[in-house]
Amino acid sequence: MPLITCPDCHKEISDAAPACPSCGRPMLAAAQPPPDQQPSSPAAAQTQSVQERQWAMFAHLSALTGYVFPLGSILGPLLVWQLKKHEFEAVADQGKEALNFQLTMLLLMLPFIPLVFVSIGFVLIVGLAVLDLIFTIVDGMAANDGKRYRYPVNFRFITCPP
Repeated sequence: MPLITCPDCHKEISDAAPACPSCGRPMLAAAQPPPDQQPSSPAAAQTQSVQERQWAMFAHLSALTGYVFPLGSILGPLLVWQLKKHEFEAVADQGKEALNFQLTMLLLMLPFIPLVFVSIGFVLIVGLAVLDLIFTIVDGMAANDGKRYRYPVNFRFITCPP
């Protein structure tokens, strides 16, 4: 019996299985939604290419350059978004999401800077930096899996269409 890989959870399952036993994703053409619920555009119906998912991941992970270069956390996602937003729909979406999150983190960190002189500011800045690191990596990995992930705390400064 041939095995196939589930696109959602990446587990190997039988090609005769109607749905993935791990995540429940329908695997047969008969299990597709009715025509009135199908995506309206051909682009929405297609799955993301490997290259598109990688660039969406790079949009998130490029923010890690902020730990090496000043303002790199903003310039990294901005560059990836601006260079690839017309080429890949996922990069247009995830690049804006990553840039908005890094701007949010910068805005949240600003009030903590004067508190460094009271010594609590250092703890707050480190805590916020750890949260930024965790969310950036988790969201980068979700983008690489083809998911349109949203950060839990994010002000939408940039909402323009690509």
